[in-house]
Amino acid sequence: MKFYKILASCALLMSLWTMADAQDLQFGVKGGFSASWLKGTVVTGYETVVPHNNFYAGAFASVDVYDDVFVQAELLYAGRGHSDRSEILPDYSRSLGYMMLPVFAGYHFTDDLSLMLGPEFGYLLFSKTKVGDVSTDTLKDCNRFNVCIAMQLNYMITDNFGVDVKFDWGLNRTFKPGMYAEGVNDDGRNMAAQIGFCYKFD
Repeated sequence: MKFYKILASCALLMSLWTMADAQDLQFGVKGGFSASWLKGTVVTGYETVVPHNNFYAGAFASVDVYDDVFVQAELLYAGRGHSDRSEILPDYSRSLGYMMLPVFAGYHFTDDLSLMLGPEFGYLLFSKTKVGDVSTDTLKDCNRFNVCIAMQLNYMITDNFGVDVKFDWGLNRTFKPGMYAEGVNDDGRNMAAQIGFCYKFD
């Protein structure tokens, strides 16, 4: 876990240093909807996993570094989690809320279309589970730090207004070991697909 924290700090410092030295720095805001699930979490084996609907919102800064290559850093609030439906147990869901810092390297295919790839570092703000009608605070059961690989496609409809499509692939486990009973797979990793809008300031 210390390695992840060092990696996150280095990535943030490198992105800020690059942007501070740039002439053409752009800022913007973004937000939208996401569907998330926790890959690798199985409680009974009879569940039907239903994507958990969430939202995200935040700001970003980007700068061209060489021809069509650019760097973009974002600071977002993003909901995550999953929902299970079972004929054996009451419906179950877990809601997670993160502050996230994606740091992307991007490439402009055209003036309007770009693709970005990079690490995304998250800090867990809250975790709540709901079984039937009973809701419980379960933050103590989770790892607070989260690392994903993120890929994002951006299309600018106008010079200022655009659409983002993004996919997150979680790398570290969301839950602390042993939070479930013996034999239960609690090796869940955050996965999410999201779509939303962005606005770049002049």
